[in-house]
Amino acid sequence: MCIQKEFRGLGIGNALMHYLMEWTEKTRLEKISLTVFSTNKPAIRLYAKFGFQIEGIRRKQFKVKGKYVDEVIMGKFLR
Repeated sequence: MCIQKEFRGLGIGNALMHYLMEWTEKTRLEKISLTVFSTNKPAIRLYAKFGFQIEGIRRKQFKVKGKYVDEVIMGKFLR
């Protein structure tokens, strides 16, 4: 999920996550996983708010603007 800079802080990410969680209730999914840049602290907090837990970190996985960034792996069991 990516929210354009000018629309951040308006609750759009929160609304999308609520929709996702409602949608998963109608499925047979048992678990959902995601990855996020370690530098994206607001997203990590949002995902944690919805019950996602950090399951691992891939060190220096991506190069962003000339600097290496860790990839945080998060997951949530639904059932």
